[in-house]
Amino acid sequence: WEYRKKNTIAVASFDGGNKHNAIPREAFAVVVVPNEDKQKLEDFVASFNTMVKAENATKEPNLVVSAEAHSLPESIIENKVVVQLLNTLYALPHGVIKMSADIEGLVETSTNLAVVTTREDSFLIVTSQRSSVASENADIVSEILGIFKKAYSDLFGKEPEVKAIHAGLECGIIGERYPELDMISCGPTMFGVHSPDERLNIPSVEPFFNLLKTVLARITA
Repeated sequence: WEYRKKNTIAVASFDGGNKHNAIPREAFAVVVVPNEDKQKLEDFVASFNTMVKAENATKEPNLVVSAEAHSLPESIIENKVVVQLLNTLYALPHGVIKMSADIEGLVETSTNLAVVTTREDSFLIVTSQRSSVASENADIVSEILGIFKKAYSDLFGKEPEVKAIHAGLECGIIGERYPELDMISCGPTMFGVHSPDERLNIPSVEPFFNLLKTVLARITA
């Protein structure tokens, strides 16, 4: 989008992300420029890389934008379609839209530009939106939460930290269909959730399993 303002460039494909509920980790475009502009494109990409790394140094220290040689594609996308595609992607909102006025530090509404896929005769663009406005936040005073907190303190000798988070959890999906259900979200310690780098802290699984067994025993007693 930025390079084509002053330079000639054709696009053969544009693909990024793979899950609607995950923040995309990487994206790739196959582009074509005249031979004499090869160095110009490489210099632009290097300069752009420096700029975006500086802009995102705190939260995305490993971010990299790079270009490398590619075999000539069999076809390119019609220029007017490329213009529409790039303008659309550039204009689409992405990230936090609004913070909660009730809970400090909680994102209330966000949108995620999750997937772009080049198809034979079209592009697939997937976005996902999340908001806590539609829910009543009943979980913070729910019966199951009280049972869970008591079981946690009995097992581990300390009070659990109960937090509201902004994420696409199953509670929201199930709650839309069965609003009368009393639900909380719980699990072992995880990092990078809903991203390709999602990983689990294995030592936390056994304590959580013991906690879950205790909670189930108390709600079925």
